[in-house]
Amino acid sequence: MPVSDNHDTIFAPATAAGRAGVAVIRVSGPDARHCIECLAGSCPAPRYMSLRRLKFASDSDETIDQALVVFFEARSSYTGESMAEFHVHGGRATLARVLEALSGIPGLRMAAPGEFTRRALINGKLDLTQAEGLADLIDAETESQRRQALALTEGRFSSQIASWRGRLIDGLALIEAAIEFGDEVDISDEDLAAVRSNISEIGRELKLILEASAFSKKVREGFEVALVGPPNVGKSSLINMLAEKESAIVSPIAGTTRDVLRIPVDINGLYVTFLDMAGLRDTSDEIEKIGVERALLSAEAADIRILMSSADTRAEADLVKCRDNDIRVWAKCDNGVGPGDINLSTVTGDGVAQLLDMIFTTLSRRAAGSGYAAHKRQLDGLRNAVDELEAALNTNDEEVCAAHAKYAIRALEGIVDPVGAEDVLDEVFARFCIGK
Repeated sequence: MPVSDNHDTIFAPATAAGRAGVAVIRVSGPDARHCIECLAGSCPAPRYMSLRRLKFASDSDETIDQALVVFFEARSSYTGESMAEFHVHGGRATLARVLEALSGIPGLRMAAPGEFTRRALINGKLDLTQAEGLADLIDAETESQRRQALALTEGRFSSQIASWRGRLIDGLALIEAAIEFGDEVDISDEDLAAVRSNISEIGRELKLILEASAFSKKVREGFEVALVGPPNVGKSSLINMLAEKESAIVSPIAGTTRDVLRIPVDINGLYVTFLDMAGLRDTSDEIEKIGVERALLSAEAADIRILMSSADTRAEADLVKCRDNDIRVWAKCDNGVGPGDINLSTVTGDGVAQLLDMIFTTLSRRAAGSGYAAHKRQLDGLRNAVDELEAALNTNDEEVCAAHAKYAIRALEGIVDPVGAEDVLDEVFARFCIGK
């Protein structure tokens, strides 16, 4: 998206397309008040919603709709500019007619994806980590994703970065004072040692955030749980039960599943993707052999593996090496119970709730260790800061130490405010919908 011109006025629907009770159209820019006057005749007092009859033009007799209209002054708006909102009935025809009326006002144009939020960033209403959190919040499908996104949106990560930056600036000021005015100021070796200790502590805190980032990413993007076992053990039947629909083909013919089928499921607020894969067995069928190889690779990368076996199928132990967090399931227990962590039947439903509880318990422990940072851009900034802080500690030259401390500060600042990095902004705001 090209850099927005904050001197023009943009508009777009803020609600999803389709039939709905209400549709909201946003306007932002210097002509926001004029837009209300053109369609509604007069502008209500700021931040007060008013019921108005919208017309195609101020001097027209054609009524488009009765709508709630609100005006925001720049200081109290989302974008930091004058804003207007039209809350109209949500039919497609009504929305299209209002957009047509707005497009006929000179100087107005349709907003690009994320342009409202980009203007909010430019005008200091939020920083880039908050904008990324807002995009995550819009995309959130589970409670854990919502909580993590909200933490970013509310500025908790930004506040943490500001704290690290402030502590580094305080230490840097002391080092530079010792370099520039060593004979004139009373700075002891103990003072400089304390600065280095503080740098070390900040580096440790940054590393903890990076260690937790793997879990943060999993909360944001989802955990993977692989169903592993021989053909006809009941993997596809279990997938269909979890998906609550016929997602996988169930057949008595062994080797029906060839590729990896991914089914997303919300388990008590955790986003989990179940993987149904080819049954594991030695086979001479070249296509099935590829499916088995893909199944083994997917199983190895999964966060949890459900190792399934039953009385009428061969055990999978010779093809899969067990891990600590594997869950062993004895399937088809309606035909008789067997060894394993859980006895399960997709016919009666026995054991399914217990399986989901075990998965949730295991994954929620990992989710509890997650932090705020989950975006590659954020993590790269933290890693750069850690590298600079370690370089600062690995030198006895105070000038070199100060230089690396400055680079670390810049790396942290770049996370919340990447000055001049338009390509970074373009990538972030491309995730947004038109009206946000």
